[in-house]
Amino acid sequence: MPSSSWSSLSLTTVATLAAACAGCGGDAPVTIVHVAARPAVSGVSQLAVVFANGSSMQTESFAVGGRAFPLSFSVETPGRTGDLALDLVAKDGAGLAVGHATLTVPIVDGQQDVDVTLEPDDFVVNTTFAGSQDLAFRSDGGGRQLSVGTAGRFTVGWSDTCVTVGRCDVFGRRFDASGKPIATEIAAGTGQFNLNQTDGDTGYEPSLAVDRGGNTVAAWSTGLDLFAVVIDDAGAHVTTTETIVATTTSPGTPATMAFPDGRYLVAWSENAPTAGQFLIKARYLAANGTPTNNPITASPLAFTVSSTVLTNDEAPAAIALADASAIAVVWRRADTIVGRFYGATGMPTGVEVLLASHPGELVGPPQLALLGTDVVMLYRRETVGGDADNGQLILRRYTRAGAGVGAAVIVCDDVESGPAALAINGTDVGVAWSACNADGDGAGCGIRFRHYDGNLTPLIDAMPVNSTIVGDQEDPSLGWLPDRSAVVTFSDTSAADPDRDGSAVRARIIYPVAP
Repeated sequence: MPSSSWSSLSLTTVATLAAACAGCGGDAPVTIVHVAARPAVSGVSQLAVVFANGSSMQTESFAVGGRAFPLSFSVETPGRTGDLALDLVAKDGAGLAVGHATLTVPIVDGQQDVDVTLEPDDFVVNTTFAGSQDLAFRSDGGGRQLSVGTAGRFTVGWSDTCVTVGRCDVFGRRFDASGKPIATEIAAGTGQFNLNQTDGDTGYEPSLAVDRGGNTVAAWSTGLDLFAVVIDDAGAHVTTTETIVATTTSPGTPATMAFPDGRYLVAWSENAPTAGQFLIKARYLAANGTPTNNPITASPLAFTVSSTVLTNDEAPAAIALADASAIAVVWRRADTIVGRFYGATGMPTGVEVLLASHPGELVGPPQLALLGTDVVMLYRRETVGGDADNGQLILRRYTRAGAGVGAAVIVCDDVESGPAALAINGTDVGVAWSACNADGDGAGCGIRFRHYDGNLTPLIDAMPVNSTIVGDQEDPSLGWLPDRSAVVTFSDTSAADPDRDGSAVRARIIYPVAP
């Protein structure tokens, strides 16, 4: 390549760029780059840009200084030919990457204008860094640690390894629809807050659900007891202490859901009276999180969902069917998945229904979401020496009576053994999972996302979620935001800034729907 030079102008607004570039002149190659940013790219203090052409490279750093995007800059490439590659990284005041973009354009004589959009990077959710913070320490507990409420405000829940105060608390943090942290009454600021209100036993991953008023119910097991709290839309505890949902029965990972009228239901598995057997149980909670009467026993006590006993402790999934007290509860039983459906009065429509069967194979815990009046179930199957040795993720649609609608849809053939995540808003169906083999991110396990329409037809290929690549990213939870972007939260072992002690909880807002 012949000897040549680079020159670039300072970052400026689109309106003033023409004046700034008035001296560029003639047929000299000038590329004017107009930089837009997704709503989730915020707090940008600096824009670092790497220009590359052939074997030559130059780095520029532009001070953003609080100016709003779109912003523009130009680069002159006299004497150069071929392609101009640009790598843009937006950084906040602490020097952490908050957005990025890449672009490659041919170098042409005269002036050319190109557009590029900064996509948001993932960010650390937890504000306490000692020890490890994880969405799901237990293998069946993932996929339910995020809830999206009014105006897209979302809550993330997790637990830690007991380092800070000598006990394992259960935490939450709230964000607005663009990923900015929200002040809550519990935290008295924008940081993380305790979901648990007393110094109880070890708390494992909380399961979250949100009602139409923006109130969030969180339930978690200690291995011995099951607790629940309700956090209102302002981020305050509704009651003065946790509700004891179940005690002394070794309850497993719970499922939570909100009824249309503001009540909640918590479902879980627990020890049956006969040793080595388990039952699926559920309990109604009032809007303030305290037990309330259910139509099964006409009492505020727990009722039994499963009509046959289990020989393994299985985490159920539960969903309200948007019709008074109608619900669906599903769970894994050996190499099958079964469910029980309840009508608008809250009474069961029958005994357990077989929803999926894979004889001799490993079947993973299910997730549920509502699509119109139907139910969509997501689960994993795995073979040994067969067609799903790295795990196969499956979507299937059912009526609210449990009858299959259409054929099963294969999402991917590389998914780790923990639960994947499912979220539906209108006809937007989103699936997120962790891939650790051929579909991983090249440095271990990585998070993938795929978007489907209301017919479960894929709209995009699987797309990467995590921008932090080092280490493993696992156990995703997922929710849709009002502008049809999606928020994905996940556990991260990168030990990257700002949390360099053990694992962290990260999140990222992605934009799978054009533009």
